[in-house]
Amino acid sequence: SNSSAASDVYKRQIMRMGYFREVTIGTKPAERGVEVIIHVVERQRITAIMFVGNTVISSEELLGVIKTRVGDFFDENIIRADTERIVSYYERKGYACNVLSAPIDRFGVLTFVLSELRIEGYEIEGLKRTKRWVVEKQIDLKPGVLYNADLIRQQVARLRRLGLFKSVTIDLRQGKVDPESSVIVVLSLIHISEP
Repeated sequence: SNSSAASDVYKRQIMRMGYFREVTIGTKPAERGVEVIIHVVERQRITAIMFVGNTVISSEELLGVIKTRVGDFFDENIIRADTERIVSYYERKGYACNVLSAPIDRFGVLTFVLSELRIEGYEIEGLKRTKRWVVEKQIDLKPGVLYNADLIRQQVARLRRLGLFKSVTIDLRQGKVDPESSVIVVLSLIHISEP
């Protein structure tokens, strides 16, 4: 029908204004013709931005990493991209984190809820001729310690200094006890005389 095509045009024009999250257009019979009813759900404006759970990187620093600003409308796509920006910034700084959520409350306060990853434990793979205790004596990874690339590099350097391994590689696995906020460091070793 002609009226539904017209209402689609109006809907698009209203959505393009950028103030509304939803627009529905309906009609009801009136004395002379029809009455058009436009129902809108406003997009929320951000009044404040907060970070929770960050200890190694300041909130001011994180504010510089994200694109969202106070006064912007809440946009899930931009927030999702900001979440990825936070995670990669942590990685560049040598740490690891998960952004658990980024809710906005009814007052417009946007809160990024972060979980900085801690070391749950470690696993050693590839040991063939060397006794486990020889390797473990070199490793200093206490459970509960914040994951940090420098700390991991120190472990690798210690294992290389033993002179027993051709390669030492590191892999991270999700923690078993608390997958959202911990990692298991996997040390893969290849002995020198292996093919």
